[in-house]
Amino acid sequence: MRRIPVIVLAFFALLNIGRGCIHAFAPDGGAHSIAGLDLSTNAQTILSLFAGLGFHQ
Repeated sequence: MRRIPVIVLAFFALLNIGRGCIHAFAPDGGAHSIAGLDLSTNAQTILSLFAGLGFHQ
């Protein structure tokens, strides 16, 4: 019974690390490929924001 919280915590940690890696290392930070945001205007600002979110996670 004591293992269940550890397993759940590990699962959420891996999930959070995975999302952070996508935001930090994907070419568009997931802004267009996942979220569908329009990057035709202010692309650098949006990508910087997504990279910052990735490193924060």
